Amino acid sequence: MVLAGKLTPPRAIGGHSTFYRAFFCPNIQPQTDYCVYQPAGSFIGLIIATYSPQPKVKISNEMRVGILATFALVVLVLGFNFLKGNSLFTKNISLHSKYPNSDGLSPTNPVIQYGLKVGQVDKISLINEEENKILVEYHIYPNVILPANSIAKIISSDLLGSKAIELVTGDSAVLVVSGQELKGEVEASFTENIAKVMAPVQKKVEGLITSVDTVVTALNEVFNEDTRKDLTTSIRSVRNSLQQIEATTTTLNGFVTGETGRVRSILNNFEQISTNLRENNKTITAILNNVQGITDSLRAGNLKQTLAEANSAVKDMAAIIEKINAGQGSLGQLLNDDALFKNLDNATKRLDYLIADIKANPDRYLNFSVINLNRKKNSSVEPDSLQ
Repeated sequence: MVLAGKLTPPRAIGGHSTFYRAFFCPNIQPQTDYCVYQPAGSFIGLIIATYSPQPKVKISNEMRVGILATFALVVLVLGFNFLKGNSLFTKNISLHSKYPNSDGLSPTNPVIQYGLKVGQVDKISLINEEENKILVEYHIYPNVILPANSIAKIISSDLLGSKAIELVTGDSAVLVVSGQELKGEVEASFTENIAKVMAPVQKKVEGLITSVDTVVTALNEVFNEDTRKDLTTSIRSVRNSLQQIEATTTTLNGFVTGETGRVRSILNNFEQISTNLRENNKTITAILNNVQGITDSLRAGNLKQTLAEANSAVKDMAAIIEKINAGQGSLGQLLNDDALFKNLDNATKRLDYLIADIKANPDRYLNFSVINLNRKKNSSVEPDSLQ
């Protein structure tokens, strides 16, 4: 379907080739007429209109070069600031801190808080007026809430040694403002931490090496040729002793194997004893109670007085023995006087003589007329014959 009409006011709405105008709209007038070609079944129409060329403004090459250079410069500035992390459309909070050394910190290093990047280092410079301290200027994003007494600490952000500024949040109710100085600290580096940890270990290792050297020297002095020979002999003796112990162990194993029945019998006897003890537990308890009662009675009795009386009796006995040893009394004279002993000995001998004479000549002492013993008279026994 082809629609045609007049432009009011006349204007150029687009241009197509003469082929389209001649094929679809052959009767339209240049500069004023237009036609719309819409294929059957389509909602999109193709506008075919005449195009009236307008007078063009002539642009010199110098102007074109200037416009291109200006555009390139703008893109360069925007790209450089973008790569640096600076934003030209938001106002950041500028801060600075002073440090004894930068510890490898460089511009464009991140400023982090709670592990999140919240800013960037802008500039690092040396302050000669203050004992060669380092001034680090950095900024944080305007949406960062940071108390005024916070600390800016230079830390290592990774194991490769990359540096960053960590904001240690303070507890002040006053927030930082742009241009404020925060207290600066430098975290101990990895090598410094290792050095601190290894310092006591190094001292111990040095002492250990000295001790080992002393021990080795002493061992070299002790283990001379004679000592080594003695050690060899001792080791041989120990080996022989171990062999003997092994032989003895083998013998004991054989003995134990042969005496297994007796060992089992002994164990059975012990089991029977333990069984008897368990069965007679009440009787044993009663006996122990009786013994305890006896000991309690002895404890309760007048044991002190009894011991005193026994001590007195022992003293009296000692006095009697002392008198006997001194020859006092009949018993003392009997034990210590030789004359009394000889008299008793003679009396005993005479008594033996009398008994022997009575046996030999009873009729001398016993004369009964009724009974005639018809015994011959024996000669009397002289006392000397008894000797």
